[in-house]
Amino acid sequence: MPLLRHHAAALQTLGHDEYLELRSGATVLEQDRHGAKVLRLADGSYLKLFRRKRLISSAAWYPYAQRFADNANALARLGIPCPDVMAVPDYQ
Repeated sequence: MPLLRHHAAALQTLGHDEYLELRSGATVLEQDRHGAKVLRLADGSYLKLFRRKRLISSAAWYPYAQRFADNANALARLGIPCPDVMAVPDYQ
């Protein structure tokens, strides 16, 4: 799911070339009509892609990926098994 394993995830810029490098050798596990949603990367970690579907959305100031990371961290603090978020890249 978003790059997994880091609890204090903050948005990091991810350029197109970096995205393509991450995606190289990945297996698409979930997709919709907009494209891939979950990828298993070559190193065995997962990449969860989030897309803003509407121009005007609360995701403009609190991105879906950051919400996912914050919720995963909150669940982990409660002892509920969930993915560990490594990073929350901001795709440019």
